[in-house]
Amino acid sequence: KNEDFDVWSAYAHGASLMHLDGLGLGTGLSHEDASGTKKMAKTYLSNQIATGESVAGFEDEFDGIDESKLYDEGKFGVHPFRIKMGVKKVPPSLGFKLSAPTTGMNLRRVLRAMQISKPILLEGSPGVGKT
Repeated sequence: KNEDFDVWSAYAHGASLMHLDGLGLGTGLSHEDASGTKKMAKTYLSNQIATGESVAGFEDEFDGIDESKLYDEGKFGVHPFRIKMGVKKVPPSLGFKLSAPTTGMNLRRVLRAMQISKPILLEGSPGVGKT
């Protein structure tokens, strides 16, 4: 259970996980059409959220990631999604730049998907960054 989640976080991130994250993938929609549809859907969802409430990682999913905060107290992740780290030490430099906008957005999506007990399938051509 994620202690940082309230009903509005569950609502917005649940909709993102189930509908918005994959919008435009394999549908034949152009990038512009998919982006426009996603923006309208996010605006609609944001308008449903109680006034004065904010949902971390929803509206700001393209914001940069502070890499110094990825590893904290035996967990890895980006607020509000964190996963428990294993026993192996993480090398200081893995060569990944997780603060890049698209990489950060994809990291948030994968971490969001890991919050439910279902398998995750990453698809894509060789060299597109599935690792």
